[in-house]
Amino acid sequence: MLNLNINTNQAFYYRKAMNFYVYKIHHPVLKKCFKAIWLQVLEKYKAKAKRLRSLNKREHACMHILNNLFKAQYLTFNPWVGYSRDKNQYLKGRYRNRTRFKYESFVQTVDHLRDLGLITHKENIHFPGYSFSSRMKASKKLIKIFDSLDLVNLTSLYNQPKEQNQIILKDKSKKGIPYRTNDQITGWKNNLIIINKKINESRICLDMQDAQYHQLIMKLNKDKYRVDSFPDFPATTLHRVFNNCSFKEGGRFFGGWWQSIPRDFRKFITINYKPTEEVDYSGHHIRILYALEEKDLVGQPYEVDDPSRNTPDLIQNRKDATLIMLNSRNKVQAAHAIKNEGIKNIQRLMLDIEARHSEISHKFYTGVGNKLMNQDSMIAEEVMIEMIKLNHTILPVHDSFIVRNSATFELIPIMEKVFNKYCNSKTILKTKETMLEWNSEQEKQKRKNSNSKFNFANMDLSYLIEENFEKKTIVNKFWNP
Repeated sequence: MLNLNINTNQAFYYRKAMNFYVYKIHHPVLKKCFKAIWLQVLEKYKAKAKRLRSLNKREHACMHILNNLFKAQYLTFNPWVGYSRDKNQYLKGRYRNRTRFKYESFVQTVDHLRDLGLITHKENIHFPGYSFSSRMKASKKLIKIFDSLDLVNLTSLYNQPKEQNQIILKDKSKKGIPYRTNDQITGWKNNLIIINKKINESRICLDMQDAQYHQLIMKLNKDKYRVDSFPDFPATTLHRVFNNCSFKEGGRFFGGWWQSIPRDFRKFITINYKPTEEVDYSGHHIRILYALEEKDLVGQPYEVDDPSRNTPDLIQNRKDATLIMLNSRNKVQAAHAIKNEGIKNIQRLMLDIEARHSEISHKFYTGVGNKLMNQDSMIAEEVMIEMIKLNHTILPVHDSFIVRNSATFELIPIMEKVFNKYCNSKTILKTKETMLEWNSEQEKQKRKNSNSKFNFANMDLSYLIEENFEKKTIVNKFWNP
């Protein structure tokens, strides 16, 4: 439903395939459908083997393969699901073994589903920085079966996968490593449970018209090299990731689908049917670094003295480049990363940034960014806990927060207070355009183009809601009206 005639048989989609997870299958219609398909697979097994062992393991594999294919097809923008055909991935202690999958049962079931024409399959996909892995997606035949189910409120079909509420520690190669729990880590875990409980009790919705979903998919395709992952709409449980074998580096919150959509579309998020507002720490890392160095930041962090060179595009380029320079270990690495962002005139840009921030320029190309992320993650944790104490749902996007419009007046002083606590300095906050403001502007433009007089100040907002309701079939199917 969400692929909208886009060719997903290309490298971009293979690389960003949905991870395979185990979700409890609790909807009776889905169970019945998957069971009927399993009986077809069982006939294939019987035709190829006189004696079958581990039938329950094979059925378990079939049911969860189908569940993942359904989720990828209807609840993400990418129908591909990643899985492994490597025996080592099914050994004791690995995720697939812990979730009761056996190599032979899993791989043979995939092959039988392919032979039945129910899946499209790609083996041994590999990209730099990614492990070898295979991909599968629902075929047209299977999609036709799924379509006949005509289910709604799809996000409610999927509980969060097991092994959530995690504090994850990664090494320099970004692989998870074991660690010993202490009182501080236990505190982080307990706070994660509080934060996730509040979020998962709420209805978090991307309340857009279908045409806007089309635009979102086009945007993801256009910015394919900047897309870390596709939105996974049932994913609302957060975890924290620390880097470089240290709990003093990284620590940001990840896992919420709202973090993987472009910033221009976040204004359409609603919490419990109410519009939201996003409040951003302006120049967050630069301000933290100036505070830690006991220096004063004068003016806007990404502007230069020449006003003609402070266009929105140039300011955004300086912002992106500055963060890269803080995270990189040397100038060559920084220049390469900036080039990959599609930014031009790199050398001049880097010199401008070094000159603009001469008081802290010695921190560029030192990899200090991970330590700044650690500081901003601690600030984010406390801001969220403080808002939850006031009974507000709050969604983090690293250095900004999304709350219901009515909660913004309480969020702003909390953000200022917590920043001052950690940095002993003042900050600058920026509120972004809201859905109501966007809708208002669109309606004004519409009335202007139609050359009709209209008193917008007296307009009932329910008019907008009623007019747009029929244009939101995707929203109504995902989250239920």
